[in-house]
Amino acid sequence: MNLLHRSLFFLGIISTIAMISTVLKPQSATAKQICDPNISLEINGCQQNSSFGLPVDTKNPNPIKLTQMMPVSPRQTASTTTISGYPLDNFTTIALPYGWQIHPITRKVFFHSGIDLVAEVGTPVKAIAPGIVVFAKDQESYGKLVIINHAGGLQTRYAQLETIQVNLGQTVQKDEVLGTVGATGQPTSRETHLHFEIRADEPLGWTAKDPKGYLK
Repeated sequence: MNLLHRSLFFLGIISTIAMISTVLKPQSATAKQICDPNISLEINGCQQNSSFGLPVDTKNPNPIKLTQMMPVSPRQTASTTTISGYPLDNFTTIALPYGWQIHPITRKVFFHSGIDLVAEVGTPVKAIAPGIVVFAKDQESYGKLVIINHAGGLQTRYAQLETIQVNLGQTVQKDEVLGTVGATGQPTSRETHLHFEIRADEPLGWTAKDPKGYLK
């Protein structure tokens, strides 16, 4: 297969990316899931604004196998209901923001589906809103992971934990401790941190959202 070299201006850095010119199209893929290389890819589809994107499956980076998650009620499409809070005792710096980034360790361009909040190992991690624990164990690159489903079709993920202190099916309240900050799985930042995600239940699946608007 031919290699097509494209220049990418990303975060003030000119990089050259070698892209495979032929991409295998999954039989089940829809038009929304197959994006042109010149379109920025969003989780579960394409953004309309033109910018560079990679022909990768961004429907669900770090996918959770459905058989591992607690069965939940029929799909509840994300509504105007919202949640807000902060998963640590104190506001902290961001080691790596949401969106297309240059990986601090591998130096490769990748889509970061959450936000890395700097914190020491052992720092308590708290639920930002009431909900039900639908996943609470190790999950590959996420490491020790807790997933909570909230009202309005929203979901929060707390990853790379050192310890998990809640159980599958448990109802938790806002600010309830879920576990502690760790460095399990495959952290994307050099500093110890909490990897935190917000996802919305949409027609194509759990769609990653920028967490910054929910952290208050």
